[in-house]
Amino acid sequence: MPDWLRDVLVTIMVISVTFTADPAHPYQPPTVLSIALSVTAAGLLLMRRRQPIIIAIAMVGLFVVGSVWARDHNPGLLLAVTIAIAGLFYRRGMDVGIPVAIGALIAMEVATWHFVGAVFTYYMLHPIFSVAFAGAAGDSVRMHRRYIKAITDRAIRAEQTRESEAARRVTEERLRIARDLHDTVAHQISVISLNAGVASQMMEKHPQQARESLATVRNAARSVLTEIGNLLEHLRSTEAGGAGELDTTPQPSISHIDGLVTKFSQVGMRVVVQKPDDLGRVPAAVGRVAYRIVQEALTNAYKHGDNTHAVVDLRLKDSALTITVTNPASPRPETTGQGFGLIGLQEQAASVRGTIAAGLVDNDWRVTATLPFQGSTL
Repeated sequence: MPDWLRDVLVTIMVISVTFTADPAHPYQPPTVLSIALSVTAAGLLLMRRRQPIIIAIAMVGLFVVGSVWARDHNPGLLLAVTIAIAGLFYRRGMDVGIPVAIGALIAMEVATWHFVGAVFTYYMLHPIFSVAFAGAAGDSVRMHRRYIKAITDRAIRAEQTRESEAARRVTEERLRIARDLHDTVAHQISVISLNAGVASQMMEKHPQQARESLATVRNAARSVLTEIGNLLEHLRSTEAGGAGELDTTPQPSISHIDGLVTKFSQVGMRVVVQKPDDLGRVPAAVGRVAYRIVQEALTNAYKHGDNTHAVVDLRLKDSALTITVTNPASPRPETTGQGFGLIGLQEQAASVRGTIAAGLVDNDWRVTATLPFQGSTL
C-alpha cells in the first residue's frame, strides 16, 4: 500500500472516531475544540515518518489538552497516540520507544484522572491498553521486516555464491580442456608438422625415409582424431547430464614414458632415459603429471632445440620424484610465443604440490621438476 493512501486512511479514521459515542453514556456531539484537536492530530500524523519522536510527544500533548481543557475523553486523540507510538517503535526500536511510551503513559493517566476525577475507572485503562498495544504492534512489525530483510539478503548472498561457484567450475573446466588439448593434440600436431617437413625434404633423395616420416604423420593424425573424439564425447556426456560419472578414459602414466621415447626416436631424435626400478610406488596422480612434463619437455626439445638428442633423468628420493630433462640449446633465434606449455606444466605440477623450473645451464636447456608423494590425490 502506498504511503499517501495510508495517510488518507489515518486521517479519515482519526477524525471519524472523534464522532463516535461512549457506550457507557448517552451520545453527545464533540465540542468544537475536540474536533479542532482531532484535525490537528490528523495533520501532524502526516509527518510521523520523518519525525517519529516529536510527533509521538505532540500526540500525547494534544491528548492532555483535550482531557484537561476540553474536558473530553476524545477517542480520536487516543487513536492518534496509538498510531504515533506504534510508528515510533517501528522506526526507532525499543531503546527509544520504551522511555517515550512510559512518559506518554504517565502524562495520559494524569490527564485522564484530572478529567474523570477518580482512579478506579475503566477510563484509566484506555491509555494503558493503547500504549501497550501500540508498542507491541510497532516492535513486532519492525522485527518482522528485519527478519524478511535478513532472509532476503541471505538468499541473495547464496545466489551470488552459487553463481561464483558455477563460474569457478567453468573456469577450471576450461583450463582442464586447454591442458588436455596442449598435452595431447598440440604434441601430435607438432609431430605431424615436423615429419611433414622432413618428408618434403627427403622425398627425392631419400624416399624410404620420407615414407617413414609420412607413416609417422599418418599415425599421429589418427592419434589426434582419437583424442579429439574422446574429448568431444566427454563434453557431450557432460552437457547431457553425465558430469557426475567417472571418467574411464585411460590416462597416461609414468610407465608409458618408454612408449613416448619410442615416438621421438622414430622421428630421428635420440632420447636417453635414466630411471630407477621402483617407479611402481609413484602414485597415479604424480605419474600422470610426470608423463606430461616429460612429454612437453621432449616436444620443446625437438621443436626449439637442435632436435638431435635429449636426456631424461628420473630419480626417487624419500617421498619425491625428481624429473630432469636436458637437451642442447638451439643456436637458431627462437620466435617469441605466449608460453602456454610452461604455464600448463606449472599448473600440472602445482596440482600435486610440486615445483618446476626451466632455463639454460651450460648451453643446455634444462627442465627440472620435483613432485612430492605426500598430499597427492590418487
